[in-house]
Amino acid sequence: MNAVQTTTELLASAEQELQAFAGAVTGLFGEEQAQQSAQDWLQELELMDWPTGDEVPNWRRVTIAAAARLAGRLKTQI
Repeated sequence: MNAVQTTTELLASAEQELQAFAGAVTGLFGEEQAQQSAQDWLQELELMDWPTGDEVPNWRRVTIAAAARLAGRLKTQI
């Protein structure tokens, strides 16, 4: 597998994870929270420790961190 193909597959899997997360947040908490949560997800992506070698990034960790931010926001709204 070449670098372009690998990158394309990684981006596609990251996009799927983000879309699933944003869709779930939209369904549960509305569009405004989903937009903020998508921004949180992208920020967490930037902060993550990237694996070395042939390891695949764990997008679920990014989602969990973004979900924690969402929970913190919702907690302050109660």
